[in-house]
Amino acid sequence: MHNIEELAIDTYNKNILYIMQEHPELAQDLQNLDSAIEKNLYKEQYALEYIQDNFDLKELKTDNYFYNTKANEFVKSVINQINYNKDEGTIEGFSMYDVSKLNINKQESIDDRKEVYELMTYSLNNISKSATMKKVKKFIFIGVGLGLHITAVDKKIKASDYLIIEDNLEIFKLSLFTTKYYDIAKNSRITFSILEETTNFTKKIELFLINNFAYNRFIKYVRTNSHSSVKIRLIQTAIANQSFITFPYHRRLNMNLKPIDYLHQDYKFLDLHKHIKSDFFRDKPVLVLAAGPSFKENIEWLKQNHSAYIIIAVSAVLPTLYEYNIRPDIVTHLDGLEETSIFYEGYDAREYLTNTICIFSAMTPKKIIKILNPEQIYFFENITDYHKNFSVPTTECVGSFSYVLSTLLNTQKTYLLGLDLALNQKTGETHSGEHSENQIVDLVLSNNISTSTSLIDTTLEVEGNFSELVYTNPLLYSSVSTLNRVIPEIVRQQQNAYNFSKGAKLSNAVALDIKKCNPLSEIDKKDLSSSIHTAFKDCSTSSLNSHDIKSLKNELESVLRIKTYIEEFKNIHNSKDVDKYISDLINLLIHIFKEEMQENDSTLIEVYYDYFKYILSIVDDFFNTVGANNTKHHIKKMNKIIESGLDSIQVQYENKLCEFLEKGLESI
Repeated sequence: MHNIEELAIDTYNKNILYIMQEHPELAQDLQNLDSAIEKNLYKEQYALEYIQDNFDLKELKTDNYFYNTKANEFVKSVINQINYNKDEGTIEGFSMYDVSKLNINKQESIDDRKEVYELMTYSLNNISKSATMKKVKKFIFIGVGLGLHITAVDKKIKASDYLIIEDNLEIFKLSLFTTKYYDIAKNSRITFSILEETTNFTKKIELFLINNFAYNRFIKYVRTNSHSSVKIRLIQTAIANQSFITFPYHRRLNMNLKPIDYLHQDYKFLDLHKHIKSDFFRDKPVLVLAAGPSFKENIEWLKQNHSAYIIIAVSAVLPTLYEYNIRPDIVTHLDGLEETSIFYEGYDAREYLTNTICIFSAMTPKKIIKILNPEQIYFFENITDYHKNFSVPTTECVGSFSYVLSTLLNTQKTYLLGLDLALNQKTGETHSGEHSENQIVDLVLSNNISTSTSLIDTTLEVEGNFSELVYTNPLLYSSVSTLNRVIPEIVRQQQNAYNFSKGAKLSNAVALDIKKCNPLSEIDKKDLSSSIHTAFKDCSTSSLNSHDIKSLKNELESVLRIKTYIEEFKNIHNSKDVDKYISDLINLLIHIFKEEMQENDSTLIEVYYDYFKYILSIVDDFFNTVGANNTKHHIKKMNKIIESGLDSIQVQYENKLCEFLEKGLESI
């Protein structure tokens, strides 16, 4: 027994030393726990005991044991669960599609990233999703206990990366006596998430996904019965919300290139990286209208009260506002998809919006722009920075942008309607019924855990605006997370927001029952449009300055350097050895990333990064599959597709920049 105690203490000390060196924040949390116990600010709830030749975790309040003195049986049962099957005990990093099995409409919609879909199709046609992996490369432990199963699992699979999750700091501390984390860390990367609230937990998942992202195709996990399944849903949400999935590389490419079309056409661009200087909006209530379920539910109230507010409306609600003869004062648009032009069809949008200011993303389709009077339009940049330091904080949806916009306009009272960012709790709808992107999620299946991750169909519970919890999905939750991060960073004293919506609770927004909202006096909107133009005069420009032009030239130089890296890769890559081929791909990505060190702010780099997140994961998964033989043949086939994608991205970028600069617009 004496030797057992000495061994446990030695294990604890070595773990503490390792954590202090590699995970200092966690070390500080453990130190704070010890301090709280010493000062009687926290009473210990668990004890470590050695019973029947095994360690066990005793809950002091109930005298219950975590392993019920059967630790060995528990470990064996976990080990028996662990296999190499792709469709058991896994979370899928992203969905794969066989182009030949998609309907024609979907096939047409994937043309812009056809190389990735061709690679997916090739993979699906040559290996089975239900096949087995040669090696488990990433693994998640949800719940630690004493960590006895962690050591056993690592001995079996020897994964490259582990994410270890535990919501009780005291339990984790006791596991430091029994589990040699420091030993596991000699050959594997460990990411700890111990007693972390949702925001920090999500950051840890994101870190885990970034590390060795080529291994993210299938991630194995095991959860102790005592641990909630909530963390699995948050993991699925983080996976589904990875930027290369929500903004695939082809879409990011379009977002980068489309603003160039408007740079030389005398359109005004708004500087929205900070609050505007004008106080025009300060004493006027602003009502932000988004397309969530609460919007249509309260249309009668809106009909009676709209004239008491400056209305900022997302373009998706325009057909409904037109139907009820409600004219917005500001319209916002974010999406670059051609299909969104439907919001401006079926009525005379130009006449209807005569006195409306349009604040549009610079990736807005030309079809919409042509409908409106150019004098009404102000563009903003959200992921590009062609007008240096003009870009607005990035948001996932136009409703979120509109909330951010109202804050940046110095509005003291912002009211939110339709910014639910949650499902209709009765029907499962994601938006108001008439919205073109409205979808219905089956809430009956909300408690099921799926291997696959979906932006739409995966559900999770979040704090509600009027109720304790509401269902949302990863797509909507991403906006909740963004607003909870961005709004506190930009909101000023005296700025208040009131949320009428029935969905998710939003940062700095007070829940307000729309039926209990006191009626406000009507606003005289006779000269409102011209007043807004005046307010925007000092924070907008219709030209690029010399520094902006120089940056564009530097961008082109960066594009041409990347072109040489691609050509070098074509000449040297190894098509016989899988590990060498993947290494060559990674080296190409590293060379591209060196462009960041040139301080050119190349927007092309992120496009390539997102492209590589797809292709490296697909290639690694393919050759990590039992039965994926004939290596040389497969590498040649897949590489042909990959090189086509690399060239397509580079050519589009080079051509667009050359076209712009060769027009002799240096004097813009």
